[in-house]
Amino acid sequence: AVTGVRGAGVSLDGSTQYLSCTDAACGGTSKLDSGGTSWSLGAWINRSVAGTTDVIMAKYDGSTTAYQLYVGSDNKVYFDAFTSANVATAGNTTLDASRWYFVVATYDGANKKIYINGNLDTSVADTGNIDDVASAFYIGYNNTAGTYFSGSIDEPFVTAKALTANEI
Repeated sequence: AVTGVRGAGVSLDGSTQYLSCTDAACGGTSKLDSGGTSWSLGAWINRSVAGTTDVIMAKYDGSTTAYQLYVGSDNKVYFDAFTSANVATAGNTTLDASRWYFVVATYDGANKKIYINGNLDTSVADTGNIDDVASAFYIGYNNTAGTYFSGSIDEPFVTAKALTANEI
């Protein structure tokens, strides 16, 4: 554990460390599944190094990504939530290393949004249900791409509600 924004967070090395949880271990089936049109996910993050792809959280079964929140090698936040339209969502803000950011992604059935530190960073129109997969849920790792998170993560969450700007 490391000092996080609120109490203790987790420090990940970017090459072997991550957290995972199966449906059964995380409160039963469907607790971390998407399969709908209203939900949010996010965390406080503090990257060790800029210019690398850092996966914050993902649910991916090898052929279908239900959802993935990550910082790309261009230091911008990306939110992949696969719907029938499959519209990519890329943030606009460049994140620095060695600084805490509160990163939240939401989907309300009509728009995918990314918020950075409570401010709307981007909004992209998209419709349909988010694909659902039977894989484990990962923090700091994408099990198929083999990409990790280098730095600290605190207060990660997934909720079956599209949070509003005021709630974030």
